[in-house]
Amino acid sequence: MSDESNYAGYSLRSRQAAASAAVELWSAHGPDGDAEVFLGPEMLVRRARALPAWGPFPRVLTGSRQGRWFVVVPGRIHQDLEALRDRLTGGTCLAFAWHIAAALAEVHEQGRAHGALHGSHVGLDSRGLLTIRPALASAVRSDPDADATAQATDCLQLGGLLDLLDLERAEDRSVELLMAGLRRERARLRMQPGRAVRQAIAAILARHPEWVERLKEELGPSWTTDQAPRAPYVPGAAAPAHSPPWSTAATVAAPTGSLAADRHHTGEIEPAVVHLGA
Repeated sequence: MSDESNYAGYSLRSRQAAASAAVELWSAHGPDGDAEVFLGPEMLVRRARALPAWGPFPRVLTGSRQGRWFVVVPGRIHQDLEALRDRLTGGTCLAFAWHIAAALAEVHEQGRAHGALHGSHVGLDSRGLLTIRPALASAVRSDPDADATAQATDCLQLGGLLDLLDLERAEDRSVELLMAGLRRERARLRMQPGRAVRQAIAAILARHPEWVERLKEELGPSWTTDQAPRAPYVPGAAAPAHSPPWSTAATVAAPTGSLAADRHHTGEIEPAVVHLGA
């Protein structure tokens, strides 16, 4: 492969379909294995640098060379949400959804938003662990409410992710209310922020603890996270005690605390985004 096709040590292999004519998406291979490489305008890099990069959110490499801006996202999706929907039962899909909501809730509690959530970029990585990769070349859902906050739009996109899991197969009518809250076109009526979604799912799972245990069985031994839904949220009451699954400095450091034993989330402290100059 020529040097012109090498970005941050990752060699381009084949071009993939992209929803935007301004962005090229390539499969690539480098020192850490497979990766996705996005080539496009400077705005692409700015967007990537604003993304979370801890826990299930991958660290990205950004830069420019020979006048081209690039974003490298190491790793790949092994099973996306559609594949997981076919693999899991309705109840265990809801238990899996809690983990996605918990990650997004942590982003929101840091005062940030994601904005690039798409079902083909969320699922399990090659190690069988949750990964939420940025959809930088996919047609992510736009918000019909022009006054929506970025976090409210995240929750609309989250609803789209949960639709792919077909959560309403779960035998609990509260799931229908959950999904209705996420589908609201008017942002002020929509269930938000991520913490509210996490708590709502936890309240349902508190009535069905067997779904949480069954998720571990259905995903197998590679599913090593020790996260679990906390106490259910009761409207009108104080929010339940919640120890963040990732450290408050998670955007710049490896997570600590309850995930310390999770091999997916441990390691040396590393920057969230590595920028490689021209």
